[in-house]
Amino acid sequence: MRSYLAITKALLLGLLRDRSALFFSLVLPLIFLLILGPLFADSGERSMATAAVYTTAAPADRALLENAIRQVAGLKAVYYDSLEEVSYQVALQQADFGLGWDGSTLEVLRNPARFQDNEIFRQLSEGIRSHLDRQRMDIREFLTVRIVESAPMGQAGGEQGYMFPGVIAVGVMSSGLFLISSSFLYMKERFVLKRLAATPMRKLYFLAGLITTRMALSALSACLVLVVGGLVLGVRLPINWPLFALYLVAATLIMSGAGAVLALVAKSARSASEIAGLGMTIMMFVSGVYFPLEFLPPYFKAASLVLPATYVARGFRFVMGVEPMPGMRFIQETLLLCGLALAAIWIVAVKGSWEAE
Repeated sequence: MRSYLAITKALLLGLLRDRSALFFSLVLPLIFLLILGPLFADSGERSMATAAVYTTAAPADRALLENAIRQVAGLKAVYYDSLEEVSYQVALQQADFGLGWDGSTLEVLRNPARFQDNEIFRQLSEGIRSHLDRQRMDIREFLTVRIVESAPMGQAGGEQGYMFPGVIAVGVMSSGLFLISSSFLYMKERFVLKRLAATPMRKLYFLAGLITTRMALSALSACLVLVVGGLVLGVRLPINWPLFALYLVAATLIMSGAGAVLALVAKSARSASEIAGLGMTIMMFVSGVYFPLEFLPPYFKAASLVLPATYVARGFRFVMGVEPMPGMRFIQETLLLCGLALAAIWIVAVKGSWEAE
């Protein structure tokens, strides 16, 4: 036990001097949080849309249009004297979309450059058409629809809620992925492991100390993201704290196992670090860390099934109350991935040679 505590203390002090590890595990997640957080927050709160309107309809039909526009929530109308002026306003994005109304035909003008928003503008124009039809046919509304947000375990919705656990997963990915693939191989090339192997200290003690330091780094990264996210972005999630703490340990172990797999392929610590960096970049955008897998092409979805970051990010969303998931499935995935990670670490760091080739 004394050997384990001594080596853990020494490795922790060495980790505090490793600027690269501190940047990728502590600073990089905060950069992603401060950049993506406001973007996701703004995308969830859309401002009122503006419609440029031109009408040649009779006064009675014009009144129908004005009343229909008032019935559409989140829309204001600005009237112009010609359809060309309406088209000009839409082209310059001074108006979100345009409407032309002659009493029988509703013409909708959209800017192709607004491809992200045009679907919303189409729905707004369909709402206006629907209100016009109901007024023409004198159809009364008998039902009122009331939308209530409801989710099991109090899951928090929204794009920002989805992104927040992904930022924590990035810090854990960095802490674990570079553990065996870079740090262990670096010490091996520097003959540090060879000298340690000549001492009475068991390999398991050294390996446990190495993993413990990275788990501490993961915990520090998660705490920074939670504090900054709460203070700066006002993010509040229904986190299951005991389960979150346990999964933080498990996720670091899982990503350490992924790093051990990379160490089997790499020929040196430098190449291992480069492969790990490339792998981390790919996993951030293919594993549903920031964006739901449903948004990705089919071949990316298929590739995500073999990437550990997919399950780590999903696990964090579950324990942080963002995404529902059967409890048994969560346990099975976590135990299976931890078992595979321990096997990979055992092969590389315990059974493998500690001498540089």
